[in-house]
Amino acid sequence: MKVTIITDRLGNLVGTVKGHSLSSKTGDLEAKIIMGPGQKAHLVDVDDALGKITDGAEFHEKVRKYIPKP
Repeated sequence: MKVTIITDRLGNLVGTVKGHSLSSKTGDLEAKIIMGPGQKAHLVDVDDALGKITDGAEFHEKVRKYIPKP
């Protein structure tokens, strides 16, 4: 599964987005991820099982291993 991981300047997780696009448009609706100063987007492939996790703490723990080291 393709995921975009957003990190701060220290490499800490800020957020994730499914897919490798930071914007989406459907009809008249448009959404866009805007990163703050020092934040970076990392385009990664993760295990498909990650997309089935519903517990936030568990997701955070498992997604951390995909964060590139600064």
